[in-house]
Amino acid sequence: MGISRLGDYRKETVTAVLAPGTRASISAALTGVQELAEAFDYARLSTIRNDIARCRALLESIEDSPALEPSLTACMDETHRTTTHVVSQRAAEQRETAGLVTAVREAVAAVSQDTATFQSDVQRSTSRFEELASNGRVLDLQARLRSEVQTLKTSIALHQAASRRNNESLNSRIASLETQLRVARQESAIDALTGVANRGAFDKACREWMTSGLLRFSVLMIDVDDFKQINDTQGHLEGDRVLAAVGVALQKGARSNQDFVARIGGDEFAILARDLTLTAADSLFSRVVATLDAYRKEQASSLPHVTLSCGAAEFSAGDTIRSLMQRADEALYEAKRRCKHRVVTKSKPFLRDL
Repeated sequence: MGISRLGDYRKETVTAVLAPGTRASISAALTGVQELAEAFDYARLSTIRNDIARCRALLESIEDSPALEPSLTACMDETHRTTTHVVSQRAAEQRETAGLVTAVREAVAAVSQDTATFQSDVQRSTSRFEELASNGRVLDLQARLRSEVQTLKTSIALHQAASRRNNESLNSRIASLETQLRVARQESAIDALTGVANRGAFDKACREWMTSGLLRFSVLMIDVDDFKQINDTQGHLEGDRVLAAVGVALQKGARSNQDFVARIGGDEFAILARDLTLTAADSLFSRVVATLDAYRKEQASSLPHVTLSCGAAEFSAGDTIRSLMQRADEALYEAKRRCKHRVVTKSKPFLRDL
C-alpha cells in the first residue's frame, strides 16, 4: 500500500494516540527517503515529495496506537519500494555512464596514432567524462555526456580531415622532391657541354660492369686529333662546338642499350661496349666516324673537319678500372703514333687469365 493511499486511514485514526517516540521515528524515516531520492535525482522525485507530505500530515492526525499499525505498514512498504527503485535507477545510470566512458576510451584508442596536440584534447575530454561520471548529477549527466561525445566526434573528424590533407600535401611534396632528386642525379652524371656521361658516371658504370658477372665487354678510348691546334687557331668556342659534335656522333653511332658513352676529360671520350670483341671494335669506331661526318654535313660544313683516333682494350678477369683504362690508353697512344685516324687494339695479357 503506497503513501498516496495513506489518506484512506485518516478518518479512522483521528482519535488515535501515538506511543512515545514513534512519531519522531516515522518522521525520520520519511526524511531519509526524501533525502535519498533527492541525492540520486530519482525520476519520481516530485511524486515522492507529495506522498511524503501527505504521510506527514497523516502522522500529525494520528492519536490512537491501535489504529497506527496499518499506517506504519503502508509507510514502511513505500519506503522500501522507493529505496529499491532509487538504488536500481542509480545502478542502471551508473552502468550507462560506464558504457559511455568505455566507448569514449575505445574511440581514443582508435586514434592513438594521432598527434600530441590532438591526444591532449582527447585526454581533456576523457577527464571530463570521468569527472561527470563521479561527481555530476544524474539528470544532467547524460545530456552533458552526449554533448562531450559529439564534441569528441567532431574533433576526430576534423583531425582526420586535416591529417588527410597533410598526408596528401606531404606525399605531393615527397613526389616533387624525388623528381627533383632524380633529375639532379641525372644532371650530375651528365657532361654539360657534350650531353654524354661524365667521368664519374663512367667509373661507376665500369665498376658495375666488372662486378656484375658480365663475361665480355671492351673499352674504346677516343680522342680528337690535333684538338689543341683547333683551340689555338680558331678559339675555344669553336673547340667546344667540335666537342659537342663528337658527343652527338658517339651517341648516334653507339649501339642502343648496349654501349655506354662518356667524356673522360678534355677531348677524350670513351665507350663501354657490351659483348664486343676487339676484332669488332673497328666496325663500331667506323660507325662513329661516319656519324660524325654526316653530322658535319647537316651543319652545312660550318664545323671544322676533324679526325678521331681510337684505342680499344677488352676486359679481363682480375682487371681494375685503372688496368683496363691503361691498356686502352696505351692502344690510343699507339694509334696517335701511327699517323692518327685509326683504331689500335691491345689484347688482354695471357698470364692474367691463368
